[in-house]
Amino acid sequence: MRTKGVLLLGLIVCWTAVCNGEDGFLYDYGIGDVSSKELAEDYLFRADATVPCTKESECSDRQKCLGEDDAKTCQCADGLGGENCNKEEWCEDPGKFKDCKGDNGKCEYSKEKRSVVCTCGKGKKLHPDENICKGKSEC
Repeated sequence: MRTKGVLLLGLIVCWTAVCNGEDGFLYDYGIGDVSSKELAEDYLFRADATVPCTKESECSDRQKCLGEDDAKTCQCADGLGGENCNKEEWCEDPGKFKDCKGDNGKCEYSKEKRSVVCTCGKGKKLHPDENICKGKSEC
């Protein structure tokens, strides 16, 4: 039996399993018809699979609901990538905030903004062109 499924952030996000039966026909099973053992053994798990959505709350906290009105999907938030959107790509070379570290700020993901940001300490603000924190007189 060949089956397909999707695993995203440790959760099964597919609603049906399509199985190629020994008789050559495709069978469509509801997810309730497939045991967890079958899921673990037979499913093709894809971390990069897209999940349909209509609003942000249907996505993980590291994703945004993006796309056309009738074809929106959960996608990695700005500055994130990798499996399960856990890689802060904008913090690494050649990312937008690659130099935002140490005295130049802290590059991190903001759940509130659903984006990777450069956070500045007291008395500093983000330079709009250099994307690092500088004293107010340096900007």
